[in-house]
Amino acid sequence: MISFIIIGKNVKETISACIKSVLCFTDKNKIDSYEIIYVDSNSKDNSIEIARKYPTRIYSITGEVNAAIGRNVGAKKANGDILFFIDGDMELYPDFFKHIYNKETEKLNYPFCNGYWEDKYYDEEYNFLYSQDVVLPKEPNFINATGGLIIIEKELWNKVGGMDERLTRSQDHDIGLRLA
Repeated sequence: MISFIIIGKNVKETISACIKSVLCFTDKNKIDSYEIIYVDSNSKDNSIEIARKYPTRIYSITGEVNAAIGRNVGAKKANGDILFFIDGDMELYPDFFKHIYNKETEKLNYPFCNGYWEDKYYDEEYNFLYSQDVVLPKEPNFINATGGLIIIEKELWNKVGGMDERLTRSQDHDIGLRLA
């Protein structure tokens, strides 16, 4: 099973597109065994109500919040052997899956990896400004930095202790370095 874990705070303008991209990803790649978890970090908007419109399990953090805490909560609640983390303001490219997953073995090709996604930029009133593809090398390549999209075997996630919740910034880079 693959657990798609979406984290977000005040993502009312983007959460619907994010979840729809996960659903498109699972449909186009014929992924039958999956779950979608949304971990909300004390949003003041209606992000949770929007996420409820989709087949998601929702968890809300009401105390101290940061990306590491959100991802760790999602990982603890996940039932899957593969954790697929995505930020609530990102959208997935369905074609990316064939590069990281072997359908015959039902396992990742690598114990952890980053992915292809599109960052979309908005102004303060969420008017769309522009988008930028995040493109990684065509051939497998070791990069010790990660972004908001991380795919990892749950066993490895647990082995390294997940993300360091003490960090207020660069939690993604920290786990990339520790995995290296």
